[in-house]
Amino acid sequence: MVEPTIHVWYGRHQRFAAAGHASRFVNIVGSVAPAREIHAVAYQLNGGRLTPLPLGPTAFRLLGEGDFNVELESADLAPGANTLTLRAVSRQGGQSSVDVTIDYVPDAPVPPLPWTVRWADAASVPDLAQVIDGHWTLTDGGLRTVEIGYDRLAAVGDVGWRDVVVTVPITIHRYTDLPAAYGWPSHGAGVGVLLRWQGHSDWHDLMPRRGYLPFGAIAWGAIGTGDADRRMQLYSGADGSTLAKRSDRVIPVGSPTMLKAAVQSQEGRPSLYRMKLWPAGAAEPSGWDLQAENLDGELDSGSVVLLAHHTDATFGDVLIEPLA
Repeated sequence: MVEPTIHVWYGRHQRFAAAGHASRFVNIVGSVAPAREIHAVAYQLNGGRLTPLPLGPTAFRLLGEGDFNVELESADLAPGANTLTLRAVSRQGGQSSVDVTIDYVPDAPVPPLPWTVRWADAASVPDLAQVIDGHWTLTDGGLRTVEIGYDRLAAVGDVGWRDVVVTVPITIHRYTDLPAAYGWPSHGAGVGVLLRWQGHSDWHDLMPRRGYLPFGAIAWGAIGTGDADRRMQLYSGADGSTLAKRSDRVIPVGSPTMLKAAVQSQEGRPSLYRMKLWPAGAAEPSGWDLQAENLDGELDSGSVVLLAHHTDATFGDVLIEPLA
């Protein structure tokens, strides 16, 4: 009889919100094996209702066979220790269960600015970032994706942050070579930072939630259907449109590159976004490479998300400063 094995990627004791409420949700991610022998998986929070848990792969947030993402409303968590029970049943009737302790700190203060994320200070990824999607690991160079996939997301900070400047070194190791990533729903690959994130939206009543709008904006290096479509881009979180782009400045594969992005609120108008790129180790240029006003419908506050979309990338230490 096959007994399922439940892997919880970031451990069976995880702490949330101690360094800020980076999302209105808490995400527990992992996988169940052997995926093709699994009949059903469900979860239960604090002894409550047993809820079916969808498994990957999908074209969206669940990348691999047997991957799962338990997305819980923060409002459903009790202060302190919560117990999330994961249960799996194989097609042959084998059963297994795992308890995950979620330590929730609802009254933690908003992280003060400036705020620095030093990956060397962390024993595990959740010590410094809230993983929203994907399998990440700590390396000598910083935070790196373990697997390439759709919107691998790790958030830092608090949903109450408004006007910030973010600086981070990024190394692209490779883009995906899967043709499907360059069609619907992904439309290419890219890596950068997302500003003013609060959490996914409930589109089509699917779990985990599929809606990625609204947010503030994305500042990133992206690639479309070939090398000729490489670009740096400001991408609106109001409607998913391009605010500004240029193809003469890109993040080269294999070369550590500094990315700086800023958001500034404007009275009676959408916020102003800026970004610049320069080689790591070189002097920072004084001007901005891109600057654009967002559209109505953007969020006016949110956390900072490190975003690797169909890209194997490493993010170095992150500096978040108040806008001067």
